[in-house]
Amino acid sequence: MTQEQLLGMLETLTGHLHTASPTEEQSLNNVQELLASSLAQQPLPVTNQQFSFAETDLFFRQNIESGRLANLERIVSQVLQKKEDEGDLRVFMRDVPVRTTQVTGSVPDWAAGSRPVRTEGPFINRDGRRIWFDFYKVEKLIVLYIQGQTNPIILFKAEFKQRLLDRLANRKVELVKSYKVLPGSVWINAHALASDAPDNRYAGVKVKGGTINLDAVPAYQGEKLTVLPANNIQVSLQLEQDVDEDAGVTSPFGKDARNAKFQLPETWDFILNGSGKNITAIGNASVTMYGQPVNFTWAGSEATSYNSALSRVLIPWNADISEFNVSLCESPFCTFSG
Repeated sequence: MTQEQLLGMLETLTGHLHTASPTEEQSLNNVQELLASSLAQQPLPVTNQQFSFAETDLFFRQNIESGRLANLERIVSQVLQKKEDEGDLRVFMRDVPVRTTQVTGSVPDWAAGSRPVRTEGPFINRDGRRIWFDFYKVEKLIVLYIQGQTNPIILFKAEFKQRLLDRLANRKVELVKSYKVLPGSVWINAHALASDAPDNRYAGVKVKGGTINLDAVPAYQGEKLTVLPANNIQVSLQLEQDVDEDAGVTSPFGKDARNAKFQLPETWDFILNGSGKNITAIGNASVTMYGQPVNFTWAGSEATSYNSALSRVLIPWNADISEFNVSLCESPFCTFSG
């Protein structure tokens, strides 16, 4: 990316943001430096919606404060001279306060299912909109294909048995039948899990570890690590549940949501091949909402499905109750009972 291109992007994204104090301006400056380092190598779109009023003279370059323009020029010059970039970070700018694939302008397609490692904002834009910047970490994963299929079947991070010098000399993944999955994320082709899901969508899960066992050694077809359609990919994952660390515990809003307790499955075992999937086991789950405890067990052979409105793969569960009773509701806005 040239200096003019990078400067133009920073001016468009941050030039018209309002700050009310030197502290806020310094905070914005820190974001601009991180943005410049990330954008210098980012081929992905920074936002997924455009408004016609953004092309009006309200947002012309001459309306940006001269001091901020000079600072942006300094940042861009320093970033390009150092030739250092946040190579593992990608940024997305949103103007909605929640992150969900159901709302345009909230999450980019390339980060669907991912969680940002850092969020800055909100900053107030010249048009009054609140702006947040989400920074996503990009990791290099092992990509496994099934012969004849365009998109990968599964992506994961694994431990290698090769010596470090051997791996540096040959950057390709080891050709073995068993891989030890490392903590991080595993991404499974959604169409393999549910036949009505798009074949370019992926279901991601956070894992503590696990194993992926193949019944035949994979081979490289070009640069793609590939197994035959008849080969089974046996996946056993130890799932990790996120901890909500940023709930507003003192806020009068959302108290019923904060009171809710969820225990997600700790394990998930399944088999993938050219014909689809076979889920063999899922750990139990439980929840307590509005004072009602509910235990869930996997429904077994019932078919999975894809909900396009939610952009989610749905796996059927059985609950241990047939009637939900509300015994605790603390919302001052909407009260449930019964």
